[in-house]
Amino acid sequence: MLMSELGCFQCHEDQERFPQSLPGFDAPNLEDVALRLKAPFVRDFLMDPQAQHPGTRMPSLLAGLNQEQKERIAGQLTSYLWSLTPDPIPQRKELTPTGDGMRGQTLFKEIGCAACHRSHETDSPEAEGSLEHVSRKYSADGLYAFLMQPQAIRQGFRMPDFKLSTQEAADLTRYLLRDAAADKPYLPSKEFDKQQAAARYQSLGCERCHGTLQRDTQAFSATKVAFPTSSDQGCLAPSPQQGTPWFELSSPQKQGIQRALTTAADPGGPAFEPKAEHYLSLLNCTACHHRDTLGGPDRNQAMHFRSSGEDLGEEGSIPPTLDRVGNKLTRQALRKTIEGRFNVRPYMNTRMPHWGAEHANKLSILLAEQDRNPNEAPTPSEGRENQVGRNMWGRALIGVDGLGCIQCHRLNQHPSLGIQAMDLMHAPERLRASWFRDYLLDPSGFRPGTRMPAFWPDGKPSLGGHGGTAERQIDSLWVYLKELDQSRLPAGMERNTDFELKPHSKPIVFRTFMEDAGLHAVAVGFPEGYHAALDTDSCRWVLAWKGAFLSAESTWDDRFTPLAKTMGAPKAWFPPQKDHWNTHPTQRRFSGYRLDPNGVPTFYYQVGPVSVEDRLSATQQGFLRTLQWTKGDASTALLVRTWPGSETGESNHIPIDAVPSIEIQQGTPQRLRHQDTEQMWILPQIKTDQRRIITYTMEEATP
Repeated sequence: MLMSELGCFQCHEDQERFPQSLPGFDAPNLEDVALRLKAPFVRDFLMDPQAQHPGTRMPSLLAGLNQEQKERIAGQLTSYLWSLTPDPIPQRKELTPTGDGMRGQTLFKEIGCAACHRSHETDSPEAEGSLEHVSRKYSADGLYAFLMQPQAIRQGFRMPDFKLSTQEAADLTRYLLRDAAADKPYLPSKEFDKQQAAARYQSLGCERCHGTLQRDTQAFSATKVAFPTSSDQGCLAPSPQQGTPWFELSSPQKQGIQRALTTAADPGGPAFEPKAEHYLSLLNCTACHHRDTLGGPDRNQAMHFRSSGEDLGEEGSIPPTLDRVGNKLTRQALRKTIEGRFNVRPYMNTRMPHWGAEHANKLSILLAEQDRNPNEAPTPSEGRENQVGRNMWGRALIGVDGLGCIQCHRLNQHPSLGIQAMDLMHAPERLRASWFRDYLLDPSGFRPGTRMPAFWPDGKPSLGGHGGTAERQIDSLWVYLKELDQSRLPAGMERNTDFELKPHSKPIVFRTFMEDAGLHAVAVGFPEGYHAALDTDSCRWVLAWKGAFLSAESTWDDRFTPLAKTMGAPKAWFPPQKDHWNTHPTQRRFSGYRLDPNGVPTFYYQVGPVSVEDRLSATQQGFLRTLQWTKGDASTALLVRTWPGSETGESNHIPIDAVPSIEIQQGTPQRLRHQDTEQMWILPQIKTDQRRIITYTMEEATP
């Protein structure tokens, strides 16, 4: 782990027995360094890295030289780096907002900075994680840019992206630079031998970690060398050696590296297998999270964690434990969480930042593989379909007349009746079904001290009915939560206004009895605000509208009430009683639909002998439709039927009276022809050996 952290493999040959799945080394990009850093700091840092930034992983490359030599070479390298930046230095396109240091101090403690870094007020400048050097290192705009996008400068860096607003970044910049002293009277020289400086950059091995500087014309090639065979050589030598990086390693650190080298050289010895704990330690995740006996915030750090839901206690303020988290969360949820894209605890002030796609991918794999229980009992959905739960039982159990889950938990963004614990709407997307079951059977076994009660003591239901067995009751809760977007809210939470279906982050697919779409309607509501309904009996789109989606009152309450109506403004985008297919509706058969990862459905149906895939998705002004079907025979013609009065279109646009235009995505439609006094267009087809594909948009005119 230490060798990986120090970047030993940047200079030395890789060996198969060394770990390859730990975080990669992350030296900063030195392009445009003059736009970020202060020249006096860079020069002094090159002369003595540890003196300027205690705890830095950057070794001294000038160890063993006298002071005059250090100053000359450090000045030469600084001038070289500054020469690669355009002169004069351009102003930032977006001015840094005016920051407030007091707000920055509060933000520093609340969002999680204080978990890894020491604050100005309470800690020594030499303390681990101290940011005392920052005011000497960064310019104001440079620090602001780094806080806004830390991984743009150090890809894969252990400093994650906290997704700060521009104002938050300005406030933190002001707080961190508040004690900045006037710069030393030093500017990089413009009178220096650039070729000699570039050769120095190469000879010191700078390009091994920082890479080739693209604006320079000098081409570098870095050949890796073998690891030293003796503990008295190279970086492990007892004293600095000229021309060799000096890391100022402690004796235990040197001994550990030597043991790793000896073990790796032994073909019969055990190979190092990285574990999730190694990765978590290197990223310092354990500053906030506890995992088994590893990490967790100490008393001083814990005091900084706060919650807007004070009635939740530590469960609402301390970041959750990572014990067996790979068995708890789905692989996709693990990855999204590590990328900071799954905020399910809005009451927690500490933020889960974005660690980047590479860390998210590798760490989620390690956690899932390491934590998964091979002896886990299957859920009813895995081969025992006659024992699965039912939506109606789950709704009854979650309400006030059942187990009362909504007494503490929010549900589908509706406030709970008591403390505002985590919204249960996230459960199916985050949690594995088997973990959900096992946790409900024994909450305190997973989280000692939790206020979550055990409703199934000794595996027996505390409330009768609703499926009868503990397993079926729990599975009923799971089924209800999976179908929450098209289900009634439970007793105690439902109001008359709660029948409206509102697509938020993904589409809603809702089967219902619907006016103008019949008794076989499937309505699809999109977050973009455009919606449509498919008549699955005739396999054709019949309705389109904009605005609010649907009220589910008639569907949920009484099927004999009037048919459901659209709630928004109708769009006459589908010709009434007409469709594309040149066949009678009795020759069509609906087969179902499948959702993609974003929740957009593709509908499947038969038109005579032809198998059709019909996908409708929303754009910002309307719909994008893609039709695919098997070759079939020549009689299966696809047409767009237009209203009388339409003029001949040009290029790939078909003007229609009720629609500003239909835009064909590939090719040009064929000439308008008349048939039974009706005007039609034949759409161009992408032809493959097995498929025919048509893609077009129906959109409102841009204002």
